[in-house]
Amino acid sequence: MERTDIVCALLQFLKKLKTLRDSEDIRPRIYLDETWVNQNHSRKRIWLDKDGQGGLNTKTGKGGRLIVCHAGCAKYGFIPEARWVFRAVNEDYHSEMNDEGFTDWFTKLLQSLEDPSVIIMDNAPYHSQPINRAPTSANKKNEIQEWLRQHEVEFSDSELKPELLQKMQRN
Repeated sequence: MERTDIVCALLQFLKKLKTLRDSEDIRPRIYLDETWVNQNHSRKRIWLDKDGQGGLNTKTGKGGRLIVCHAGCAKYGFIPEARWVFRAVNEDYHSEMNDEGFTDWFTKLLQSLEDPSVIIMDNAPYHSQPINRAPTSANKKNEIQEWLRQHEVEFSDSELKPELLQKMQRN
């Protein structure tokens, strides 16, 4: 079962997409996503004869892993400049598909688009990193003080961490 918040977010997305499709908006809708493929990602036998016999045996199992990221739309098909494929070092590709790499790739994608476009993507953590994230109770006191200075919030050096967090929340 899906969590309620996820179901609500999906419904909001589908409503926005339907509104966009029903409108007169002619901007290309660019869809993007990323996935991975293992080196030995295949069936045990690649082909069989008409009787279901024979075939070419192939290795199965994980092996090396490639991460594939791409974007495309009905108007352009796959966008050549949007292809990004790289070899994963770790088993969990989410540790290598991160906000820094995604931002570089996404910037190149945007620069390659000639027309104003609508970008459609999921909500992977590396797709939406907050800028200047507010500190939490997990941060050190000096980090909270630095954030308050940057935001021109007055405080005293003698104030305790909970007091600083309260000031931060009020601003």
